[in-house]
Amino acid sequence: MAWIRKTLLCFPLVALAVGGWSAWHAGQPIRTTHEGVVMLLPGALPETEAERQLLDLIHEPLICLDREGRLGAALAEQ
Repeated sequence: MAWIRKTLLCFPLVALAVGGWSAWHAGQPIRTTHEGVVMLLPGALPETEAERQLLDLIHEPLICLDREGRLGAALAEQ
């Protein structure tokens, strides 16, 4: 019975801690970069410049978010 009381007492404290952490995290500045996520495929790295450019083109995002948070065309802008 005592463990139930402790659990019920700790639950609001944990909820407050998680809420405080999420509020702090939401207030942090967003890191904006013009680079996409770098992804390496399993296996060998591209050996030639043509292979690298082909892989970059295949994995280039077709849409992206602009600075205001609206959808924009990523591949068409280049």
